[in-house]
Amino acid sequence: MRNLNIELASRVGIPIPPLKQQRVIAHGFDALFEETQRLESLYQQKLTALGALKKSLLHQAFAGQL
Repeated sequence: MRNLNIELASRVGIPIPPLKQQRVIAHGFDALFEETQRLESLYQQKLTALGALKKSLLHQAFAGQL
């Protein structure tokens, strides 16, 4: 927020979960990040394979093999 500074934040009192709960949350974020990376890699592999298939089909079509 534009007008939020440390003094105002300390007066408002922002609740912070216990360290153990913070670690559980951080672990959950780490797991989500790893899964996101895995899915991104899989998506890129699928796009590459789809591009190769398209190229192959176009080559076969123009060569009269379809």
